[in-house]
Amino acid sequence: MRWSDVDLARGRLVRRQQVVQVAGAHACSFCGAGHRGLMFGPPKTSSGEARVVDLDGGVVGVLLRQDHARAEWGDAYADHGLVFARPDGNPMSPERVMKRFAQLAAAVNLRHIRLQDLRHGQASLALAAGVSMAVVSKRLGHSTITLASDTYSHLLGWRRA
Repeated sequence: MRWSDVDLARGRLVRRQQVVQVAGAHACSFCGAGHRGLMFGPPKTSSGEARVVDLDGGVVGVLLRQDHARAEWGDAYADHGLVFARPDGNPMSPERVMKRFAQLAAAVNLRHIRLQDLRHGQASLALAAGVSMAVVSKRLGHSTITLASDTYSHLLGWRRA
């Protein structure tokens, strides 16, 4: 996610890309350097492109503090416009993010879950709170509501004929 995709005043972001692990180095359109094993690409499904995500006040506050923290690096900051980056501004690999997530979860004695499980957990909580399947499906970027209902129907006691 890039800062250009975030609207803190309106409390929303637009998901336009993802970091992908690949073999070799690929030239970066922001710094011109090659980031070994990483490149930026579109979300994996067309339904995931330009998806709007609403942010609550707590998330907006964290993002504001993060934006101010990067200013402390001054000219040494490798600005790629990324919201989630290494402290020096360079992109993080998905593998590094997953490892760090596991470390943080273990540090507060949470059982091991994958990052993907957070996505499913959010959908489960939304459905349990009465959010419609159509809204949950769109929020998750599913290409069809059928995919979402197949994935989460057990939560609502649904059976597909």
